[in-house]
Amino acid sequence: MKRERWFKRPIRRFPHGHPKLAFQPGANGYAERFIRTLKENLLWVTTSDTMEKLHLALQKFKDDYNDKRLIQRHRHRSPNQFIPDAIDKIPANA
Repeated sequence: MKRERWFKRPIRRFPHGHPKLAFQPGANGYAERFIRTLKENLLWVTTSDTMEKLHLALQKFKDDYNDKRLIQRHRHRSPNQFIPDAIDKIPANA
């Protein structure tokens, strides 16, 4: 199996509904925006004395992001609200 096909196969099944974006330069914007949000809401405003405290803060950020943060491209739903709906729309033969 060619490397390109191996890479593309799991991406086609990704639940966000825009698999073609994975192969376009603009797709990097989603990752960049998440990193910016992480920095603005956690890393730049808090300090952690130990790695354990940082790990706990990251876990809390992840939980809050997935449960409470409303994302415009998801029609103002949290990731935990959007992903189950997106998975239901994936064709069985995808």
